[in-house]
Amino acid sequence: MDSKEKEKESQNKSEVDYSFPISEYAKQLDFPVRDRYLQKIAAIGIDPVLVERKDFKPDCLPPVESTDILCYLVLETSFYSQKQFKAFRSLEAYNQMVSGFIASVQGHIIADKFLVLAKVRHSQRMNDSLISCWLLPTYVKQVEYEKVREINFTSARKMKNDLDAKIENLSNVSSLDNSAKGNVSKEIPVPSKPEMDTFYAKLSKSSSRPIALSLIPEYADS
Repeated sequence: MDSKEKEKESQNKSEVDYSFPISEYAKQLDFPVRDRYLQKIAAIGIDPVLVERKDFKPDCLPPVESTDILCYLVLETSFYSQKQFKAFRSLEAYNQMVSGFIASVQGHIIADKFLVLAKVRHSQRMNDSLISCWLLPTYVKQVEYEKVREINFTSARKMKNDLDAKIENLSNVSSLDNSAKGNVSKEIPVPSKPEMDTFYAKLSKSSSRPIALSLIPEYADS
């Protein structure tokens, strides 16, 4: 069975009518999950996975102010109540944003609608690579547990302070290394007795008598 036959079969089994191509990611989803996925992307008429990354730009998204969020979340969709909105600092989305869990937000306009792509951190480990998340699958029934010794319970503020301290220490160490390299003295070997005798002989033949020769028995009386 080729790809066209698979896509035709998936259209027959799906309860959502769509006339746009979908990605391999969408084809591999379970039917209930895929139907929800297709319902969401039908508004723009294209699978977001098929949009090339070069078409996304960070300056594409319009500026959002607090009044816009209030009108959308409280006055229109009622997703948050007015009481919850006033306590926005306790919202999970706000905490994830200020903690650095969301990065590289870009947008692309399709059918007069904004398609937003962002990379999110999938764990509290700051050195883990970012992943691209499109939708949260609801078919997942359970979350696998993590061993306690592998969980980082450090707060985002403490991790930020530790990172700043580590960067500052690195700069201090590099400056100390550079200064130490500049102050390294070159080892000069001790001259041999024939070399010293030659040196004293040249000094004694000079026009001015060096006072250092008065300490040498061979040249003290001359």
